[in-house]
Amino acid sequence: MANRLEQEFPRTSWRVVPPVGPRGQERDVVRRDLARGRRLRSEAVRSGLRGAALAVVGTVAVLAASVRGAGRGLAARPRERDCWANPTRGA
Repeated sequence: MANRLEQEFPRTSWRVVPPVGPRGQERDVVRRDLARGRRLRSEAVRSGLRGAALAVVGTVAVLAASVRGAGRGLAARPRERDCWANPTRGA
């Protein structure tokens, strides 16, 4: 004897693609939906790769700028006025 849940909800067969044919969806509708899904997935992958490439380029640019700034700081000579102590006021 089947339990109450099986009585209220009989067994159904699930399909990945909705039924196509006279009582289901038309073939053109299914093809159009599948093509749209592929197109949207491709756009998402492209935009993700574009964002990752921009992040890598930005990181390299920031790293190069920081290395260049550190190199300039180590190699730069102090200006003449920085070598002498400031005179006291009114002297």
